[in-house]
Amino acid sequence: MTKQSDSLTGAKFIAETLKGYGVTHVFYVEAMLRMAAAEMERLGITRVITHSEMAAAYMADGYARAGGKPGVCMAQSVGAANLAAGLQDAYLGSSPVIALTGKKPPIKQMRNAYQEVDHRPLFDPVTVFNTSVDEPQQLPGLLRQAFREALSSKPRPVHLDLRGRMGRPIETAVFDPADLLVEPAYVQGPVHRPAAPAEAVKQATVQISTAERPVIPTRLSRPFNGLVRASEVDHFTDGALSASVVLEKVQDWRSLNDLQGTIVASEIAGHLRKIGFDVVRPITRSDLLRREMGGENRVNVELGMRLGDVITLATIEEEPLDRERKQLLDVAKQASFFTQDGAWRHLG
Repeated sequence: MTKQSDSLTGAKFIAETLKGYGVTHVFYVEAMLRMAAAEMERLGITRVITHSEMAAAYMADGYARAGGKPGVCMAQSVGAANLAAGLQDAYLGSSPVIALTGKKPPIKQMRNAYQEVDHRPLFDPVTVFNTSVDEPQQLPGLLRQAFREALSSKPRPVHLDLRGRMGRPIETAVFDPADLLVEPAYVQGPVHRPAAPAEAVKQATVQISTAERPVIPTRLSRPFNGLVRASEVDHFTDGALSASVVLEKVQDWRSLNDLQGTIVASEIAGHLRKIGFDVVRPITRSDLLRREMGGENRVNVELGMRLGDVITLATIEEEPLDRERKQLLDVAKQASFFTQDGAWRHLG
């Protein structure tokens, strides 16, 4: 038997399991798993109390779609029906949502307890896995299975109905820490990505390569075009410029705007080479800097101010600019700056 000093309460067990699976936010209506919610907050999981149970389901759905990992929503027994109603979009949209509800104990079932009906028929049409946690010892296995079922095959919502109006009997139970297991494969989807048939890939390659004006996605954020003609692409983002946070800071640079319609993300360049477009060249942050300075490597006041907003001695020591630290410093050494006496001078 597990000693109390070496054990976890159900509340801690649930919170640490969610943390282990990478859950950062939980959406719910009070009052469900109150003790576990407090433990989640201590672990850095943000608790979002919503206006209604349906809103909690909608927000968990949005969280799952945006991050590709299960969103968690909760409701006590009296709100379970509303939570089930909110899962329709998640089910139809193949979104991995984990719904946790409470249910009154067996002694209060079938006795007209306040808003207490059988939850299973409510969740069956909108989940791929729908079961009850009647005894504490069921929790470790079923909680793991919930994540597994939500992401396996076609992602969809799952539902665990915990004993107790707010799940309190499960929260106060004692668990062995050895039972707290996280399966890394089910932290984020897709878990299974079946390979396309070789013949289908071959046909698609032929169709793209023989098309008169094949169009491809750029995988670049705005203000860049979402689609460009494959034949017009001659550059792809490389190095630090591949990071969206870096690209956003220089999106208004003239040298980058000049590439509009001819530049794609690095992963797209790899696909282009496979279908015969092998003239695509990389462009890095230091390449852009050279283009901004022009052939005479001059940095006037206006350009100096723009550069100062995105490149400093501190930022080139940090990810992702540290990858090009040497190249950026080499460009800076070649630059001449317009000084107060009206002359162009090198820093060195």
